[in-house]
Amino acid sequence: MRQALLDVSTGARVYDFGAGDCELANLVADVAASVTAIDDQNMCESQRDPRVLFIYDTFRDAAEFLPPACDVAIVSWPTNNARTMLELLPWLQHATRIVYIGSNFDGTACGSPALYGYFASRELLWHEQHPLNSMLILGAPLAAGHRPLTPEEAAGIDVDQVHLY
Repeated sequence: MRQALLDVSTGARVYDFGAGDCELANLVADVAASVTAIDDQNMCESQRDPRVLFIYDTFRDAAEFLPPACDVAIVSWPTNNARTMLELLPWLQHATRIVYIGSNFDGTACGSPALYGYFASRELLWHEQHPLNSMLILGAPLAAGHRPLTPEEAAGIDVDQVHLY
């Protein structure tokens, strides 16, 4: 998964949404053209690579500081908060590629059904399923409809039961 993240980020303008401790933003700083980490909790500032621009704000308010389009949007273990998901989706619509990392198996859950439904409306470039973290790399929006769901997306949409890995 690490190599796939580095490959998709090489030479790219990367936004890390919900950057947390900036682990992923710091990782891609070596290969990306630029990296911006966005989080409304300040867990990153003391640990971030100096090449990473950190914006301590909500996704909605970050729009004051950033152009809407990026080459790669990283979404790692997105929150289940409906308001945050509504603020995140417009950013993802402007991203050329989306990298999702998380898990909706064995009693864990992240994101929202709307997020995974949106993911299914984009081309699936790469997918790796793992008990701890799944990774999806999504490309362009599909011309029409939705592609078949990955197991990760299906589990994220069907939140009424626990899906076992």
